[in-house]
Amino acid sequence: MSRSTPASYVRTKGEALLDLDFAVEICVLNQRFYERVHKVIALISLLAGSAAFVTIFHPNSIVVTVAGFVVGILALMEQVYDFRGKAAIHSMLNRKFLKLRARSANMTLEKLDAAHANLAADAIPVIQGLRRLAYNNNVVRHGFGNFVKPMTGWERFLSRVV
Repeated sequence: MSRSTPASYVRTKGEALLDLDFAVEICVLNQRFYERVHKVIALISLLAGSAAFVTIFHPNSIVVTVAGFVVGILALMEQVYDFRGKAAIHSMLNRKFLKLRARSANMTLEKLDAAHANLAADAIPVIQGLRRLAYNNNVVRHGFGNFVKPMTGWERFLSRVV
């Protein structure tokens, strides 16, 4: 319980469902982000690799060097950060959260919170810039548009990427 929450506050099942829907939304946004980053890296690698290959027949060492450097850096980024793997993990978590959402009608608040906490324990870190977008999408979807929070420039940029 936060410091600003009154001692008499009682959490409702509706709030638990909002939290669960937020988890679904953040998983979807992170999955889309990582899939798009992976695709952009693949596209740039293919273009840079093609440029390096074509310039073998027409010597231009600067183009070959730059293209090779770009391909190497992007391959390293993909290996280190594993964007495709992170997208797959968020996809799997999203399916689990949706299954929990489907079962939630027959669950008590305590069981729902426990199951949500159990699934959240398996989660990987999310992109913080997507949290406010997920929150805003969630509250608008549930008819609480007056709770929408303004987004920073970075958050607006990420909202366009995903």
